[in-house]
Amino acid sequence: MARGFYKALNIETGEEASVMLLIFQSVFLGVFYGTFDISAHSLFLEVFEQSMIPKAFLVSGVVGIVMTSIYAWLQSRIRFSIFSIINLSFVAILTVLMRFGFGFFENRTVVFVIFVMMGPINILALLGFWGTVGRMFTLRQGKRLFGMIDTGQIIGIIVSSYSIPVLLSFAVETRDLLYISAVSVVVALLFQFIISGRFSMEQKEVPAEEESKTDTGLAAMFKSRYIGYMSLFVVLLISVTIFVHFSFLGVARESYPDHSDLASFFGYFNGTLMVFSVLIKTFVYGRVLKTWGLKLALVISPLLILVFTIVAAVIGGVFGLAASFTMFFLIISVTKLFTKSLQDSIVAPSMKILYQSLDSKIRYSVQARIDGTINEISVLLSSLLAAGLVSLAFFSLVHYTYVLIILLAAWAFVAFKLYQAYRNSLNSSLAKFRQSDAGIEKTDIRSILDRDLKSASMISIRNALGFVEITDFEGFKNALSALLKSASDKIRRMSLRRIDELNLPLSEAELEAGVKQEQKGKNKDIASDLLKRLDDYRARKMTSDDMMLMAKSANRNDRLIIAMALFELKEFKHHAILNTLLRDPDPHIRTTAIQVSAFWKVSEASPVLIDFLATKYFRQAYDALVRIGEEAVESLEQSYYKSGIEQHTLNRITRILGKIGNTEAINSLLGKINYQNREVEEIALLALLELEYQSDENNLQKIIDGVRTSVHQIAWNLAALSTIAENELGESLDFSFREELEVSFNRLYNLLSIAYDPNSIHHIRQNLESGTSEGIGFAIELLDIFVSDEVKPVLFPVLEDTNTVEKIRQLQVEFPIVIMEPDELLLSIINRDPNLVGPFSKAAAINAISQLEKTGLTDDLLAQVFNPDELLSELAALQVNRMDKPSFEEVLDRISADQKSRLTKQVRDCEEGWENLIWDRMQLLMGNKYLKGLSSKLIYKIAKEMELVHLMPEQSFDMVGDDGTAKFGLLRTGELDLRVDDKELGNIPVNDLVGVPPLIILKKNKIKIFSPAETSMLIGSQSLIDDMMFDNEDLALAMYNWAGDQENRWQIITKEMVS
Repeated sequence: MARGFYKALNIETGEEASVMLLIFQSVFLGVFYGTFDISAHSLFLEVFEQSMIPKAFLVSGVVGIVMTSIYAWLQSRIRFSIFSIINLSFVAILTVLMRFGFGFFENRTVVFVIFVMMGPINILALLGFWGTVGRMFTLRQGKRLFGMIDTGQIIGIIVSSYSIPVLLSFAVETRDLLYISAVSVVVALLFQFIISGRFSMEQKEVPAEEESKTDTGLAAMFKSRYIGYMSLFVVLLISVTIFVHFSFLGVARESYPDHSDLASFFGYFNGTLMVFSVLIKTFVYGRVLKTWGLKLALVISPLLILVFTIVAAVIGGVFGLAASFTMFFLIISVTKLFTKSLQDSIVAPSMKILYQSLDSKIRYSVQARIDGTINEISVLLSSLLAAGLVSLAFFSLVHYTYVLIILLAAWAFVAFKLYQAYRNSLNSSLAKFRQSDAGIEKTDIRSILDRDLKSASMISIRNALGFVEITDFEGFKNALSALLKSASDKIRRMSLRRIDELNLPLSEAELEAGVKQEQKGKNKDIASDLLKRLDDYRARKMTSDDMMLMAKSANRNDRLIIAMALFELKEFKHHAILNTLLRDPDPHIRTTAIQVSAFWKVSEASPVLIDFLATKYFRQAYDALVRIGEEAVESLEQSYYKSGIEQHTLNRITRILGKIGNTEAINSLLGKINYQNREVEEIALLALLELEYQSDENNLQKIIDGVRTSVHQIAWNLAALSTIAENELGESLDFSFREELEVSFNRLYNLLSIAYDPNSIHHIRQNLESGTSEGIGFAIELLDIFVSDEVKPVLFPVLEDTNTVEKIRQLQVEFPIVIMEPDELLLSIINRDPNLVGPFSKAAAINAISQLEKTGLTDDLLAQVFNPDELLSELAALQVNRMDKPSFEEVLDRISADQKSRLTKQVRDCEEGWENLIWDRMQLLMGNKYLKGLSSKLIYKIAKEMELVHLMPEQSFDMVGDDGTAKFGLLRTGELDLRVDDKELGNIPVNDLVGVPPLIILKKNKIKIFSPAETSMLIGSQSLIDDMMFDNEDLALAMYNWAGDQENRWQIITKEMVS
């Protein structure tokens, strides 16, 4: 029950004690402030004339500046956990002394001190409290919790305010209300002792952003028109607030001459004011900002208060105060109510949004100066002005309203000008984003490999070269050419060997020049052999018929000679010969023929090369198609319509179009937006972004349609997550849908980056993901400037800082979205289009079915046993067998013999505790530190290609076969020792990767794993992992990080092997 209570309050596990302590402390601080404020005002107005109010505020402002300055100075010199106790102790002692001061000093003196100290000690208490809160929670935690913690203080003020009239009715004196303030702050101090003792406040402090050296002094601030208007806005806000407050105190004193009645009135009024503020902040501010924007949020306060003030001025001026005092009092009271509540609920949050548009280097400095120095100076100036006006003989309460009208008119004018400056600031921010070179930062595997290829370490170069060969064949050839310029004989020799083994053409100028330089060095044997063969190819003079005969020769060497000779022609006219060689059974000859196609850019070979994308020759074919370029685009586009084409082939075709990047290729990629295959669409969007494509008007509608489908998908996922979290349907399902949500948002931002400036969208995304209401509000304001009006009604609801239920409610106008019941949701996930939900999410939903007591065996679950996807059919079979064994037996009779055998074995293994489902393998892989950041879709592809093996004690396993094929695995349980050439390297820990570390290209060595005890592990082919690395940079980066760690771990043995 307790957990449900905390969950309802959005308090996460581990936060319960800290949040509850702070809420209780804030309630007592609210009671302290509420009783002190009412007591101070009532006592002051009982003892002093109205003319003393400005003078008292003037003194209070000076005291406030001094005390807050001392607070800031001490805070930076004393550990905050101790300083927070000292600060609140000072407030408590001062409160107690002021109450007991009535027994030792003249009443007037004590009352004046209480009134003067009212503001400063409240500021000190709140500074200490929010300083504590800010240090205990991160920014994201604060977004969830600060509003709730602040509610405690509001409750305290409301309760104390409404309690005061009741207490006074029992003949409690107004001055004795200070006892309640003193007790409340002492209790708050006790809570502070507990909080400081139980929680660390130093470690969680967020370091301030490094500020620019730009001068942000008061004089420099006003050089910026935007900051100047912001400062003037605050000055007029404070001036209006103080004049309204003076007017209110004056009419209240006239209406309630008895101090007890006055205190009761203040109690009712302050309580109502706080309730009103909460209602406006909860139900009005968000709607105003969302519907009419920041402009109305800024101007509504001065305009609304101006209306009430004009009414008050007319009533007081025309009818006279004596004749119409009651009506005048009511109007001034309503004006005070709106002034304070609008300031707290609308103006203050709006100012936070304004600060977000400032340069981050000066933002916090400017905010501190405006909220601190400018604020206090405004109090002093307003108090001086009021004091001066009160000293005039003719000045009365009604004259306050005349001054207010002038101030309010100026405030409204400045509010309009401030909004214009704000819009200009937003446009300047967007201009800076567009011109920014920082762009979108991403770790690029190719840049890392290029760096390591320039390393002085032979092992690092071998590793990097091996990964380049796997991920980028064109880059691999360039790397070999670059390594021929190395100062190391060993590195140049390694490069020459790889050129020889792969029959790379020397005809490209840089490669031939590099080999010629080796003729007189230590590597002249390999270099001379390569150049001799090159001369032989060039010296041969053959007719086309002779070349065709040799291309069809049974002698492998003849066919290889012809393939290499095709590089040395002056012009290419031998399509038939090339076509024959492209179908040669020998892998080396076929690879050489593919490189001929690339060298001469033979577009006629495109269809054959596209077929090669599904074979082991895909790297060379990929490179050839990219080099052929625009003449291959038509064949590539036609491939999308072939039946039976594999997914990875479609992905590679899409990447090739992105590499070609001409107009026809871009049009083909644009055609993949809203494509039936979402994996292809995702690659197409990334390719368009890499090409820095910006949509024109002709394609904008297609992108907007894509944005709408993305928002629909996000809304569906949000609704699903709501049901999953509320009904605790399992961590796996929750994780999978958070990943689905991330994928949907990535698609949305990618589409927006193509439609609009990508740097602007990147910075907007950063603000949206900051988790703060101000950051989100600023991002929405930026989007509002340039996003199409057509897309705003669907885009803004999903981005705004509202809860899931509210987002769905707003989006239901556009899309059929509902928050489903758990059983309905799970079946919907299982049956949902695979383009809209991934296999891992479907699998997690099948697993979650067993958690629902009321859900029995359904046709939907039975149907999944027939699913060709092994992940889903295995889990469905397991669930059906658990729910209804006879039904499972019946289903087995309706499927193929192979599938029946597989599912029967899997179910039996699970019953015996042998976890060998694809789901189980995925869980193991996702738990590995190198692989855990990869998408579940990629992990699924890896898991499908691996199997669980069991090693008995003292058993060994070859990681490299006699044919040179390497294995790759992950240790599940037990122990493993790695041995290379019968030399033991060391122990492999559980859940670590097992492979050829890091010597991917040194397959001549005998690499074995040895199990000292009973062991289980996942095993798969290294070549399949290599193929996946070509298609996925994230996997390549993960494997390269692993290889680098292995290099450091096995440094001694790897150095020996390299040497």
